[in-house]
Amino acid sequence: MKTFIKNLVVSAASRVRSTNSLLQWIESGFNLEAIPQSAIDELSELAAIAEDKEKIAVCDLLRLLVLKDNQCEYIIASHWQFIQVTIFDYLQGQNLQDAEAKTL
Repeated sequence: MKTFIKNLVVSAASRVRSTNSLLQWIESGFNLEAIPQSAIDELSELAAIAEDKEKIAVCDLLRLLVLKDNQCEYIIASHWQFIQVTIFDYLQGQNLQDAEAKTL
């Protein structure tokens, strides 16, 4: 997951405001309990532009982060509506009868 997310961050750098904090966090060890709030902010921006397998990876990382008390509190307080729209509404809009959509 670390490598996949890092590749996403690098490739998406020009499509979001910043990826500096997220990239620094990844390179410093990918410690879920030590992710700075600025990296969570950047991750939520990636959720908006990610598609298909990238969206799955971002969702999975966010799922892991909400298991950590401090990160969960920040995500819910600062990004929940955005995550609702960019992830949950996206998934609800998928046609699960379509074999391609079942990947999600």
